[in-house]
Amino acid sequence: MDKEIELFAQKAMLLERIKNQRQNLGNLFVPLEKKCNNIDNVADGIIWLRNNKQIVGIATAILVILKPIKTIKLVWKSYKLIKFVSNFKSIIKKLL
Repeated sequence: MDKEIELFAQKAMLLERIKNQRQNLGNLFVPLEKKCNNIDNVADGIIWLRNNKQIVGIATAILVILKPIKTIKLVWKSYKLIKFVSNFKSIIKKLL
């Protein structure tokens, strides 16, 4: 009888420990989930830009005419960002 009570107490203690560990893990992954959601939003924006090439082309032409140097810098930074996000998303997909 004492053995059963001891096992029951041990089980309750282990279940409480598991519950605490799960809560801690959940708290650790909240910031990561937010960052992944942000990356998904950026990737969705990139997809939108790829699907609306005429709008992007017209906007780029207007900017090139009005401010050519700033536009070239902006296009270059955007290109690097798109490559980074695309590479990062493919790495994440491979990990998952």
